[in-house]
Amino acid sequence: MRNNVKYILLALLVGLFSSCIDDKAKHCNLTLKYRYLNGDITDNIFDMDVDRVSTYIFNKEGLLLDHITDFPELSLAKYSKLLEDFNYGEYQFVGVAEDTFEGAKNGFEISRMKVGSSTIDDLYIKLNTLNDVSKNRLQNMLVGHTTLIVDDLPGEIVIPVRNIMNNVRVLLVDEHHPENIDVDDYDISIVDEEGNVVVNYDYTVQEDGPITYLPYETQNITSSLPDDDQDYQKVACAQFSLSRLVDGHDIRLIVKPKGVNYQLINVSLLKMIDYAKQKETSDKMSFQDYLDFRDNFVITLFLKGNSWVRTKIRVNEWIFEAQELNLGSIN
Repeated sequence: MRNNVKYILLALLVGLFSSCIDDKAKHCNLTLKYRYLNGDITDNIFDMDVDRVSTYIFNKEGLLLDHITDFPELSLAKYSKLLEDFNYGEYQFVGVAEDTFEGAKNGFEISRMKVGSSTIDDLYIKLNTLNDVSKNRLQNMLVGHTTLIVDDLPGEIVIPVRNIMNNVRVLLVDEHHPENIDVDDYDISIVDEEGNVVVNYDYTVQEDGPITYLPYETQNITSSLPDDDQDYQKVACAQFSLSRLVDGHDIRLIVKPKGVNYQLINVSLLKMIDYAKQKETSDKMSFQDYLDFRDNFVITLFLKGNSWVRTKIRVNEWIFEAQELNLGSIN
């Protein structure tokens, strides 16, 4: 359940911890809580264990007033924080929660902030790269922003947050001779030409140039493919962790046999995902919302020797046979 959620609502449920009885005091104690939902997809409430919760409090103009970091080692829904002597006024809140699941590395870093001098525009989350290449398994990273007017009335604020991290699994299958497939025979990569290394406090992405993602894990596995009538067979598997996917970016899935000078596959990852979106949802959901709601993508590429013949796409629990997807339609 932890990775099935892509669009989440981080609710900063800020209510009165004790009544503001003295009107002259003009300050209250507030209880800060994090809560997240599955957004507009369903009404189900999900939960996630978190390793670190960081709350940034800014004034109306965006100056950092306080920064609170906790290491709760519990579910986000159970996290609660008392904010004492909170003065009346208008504030901005940014919440960041991390879930470093087993095997993940700290591939994202939060910018350093200084109370009294840093502003809200200084707050961002950056993917750690080496020479514009990322090959780590990334941790879940949730971020959200909202505003609040503190007065003598209890209130509740719900701000939308999304998980920056995406999982992409690429499977290669040789339809004629499955025993011949070997992941070590291929270089597989994903390239975001515009770049998505830096995500701002409000979840917008800074386009800072191309970033190449390499798989954090490759292996040959024996598997029966989802929703396939064939028996267990050998499959080449490459696992990727990506930062936020942005509609309009040119994100290429590239498969190149080693030792040759040509690319077997160089196609738009987003066009593949958009095909699945059209099959799964109505036009009421924008493609960007679809990307933000989903977080697990499996792309199965069926080969015959050195030719790509068909594609199967799995998004979270949905499986789509993409017979009409070919090299020309998803370039």
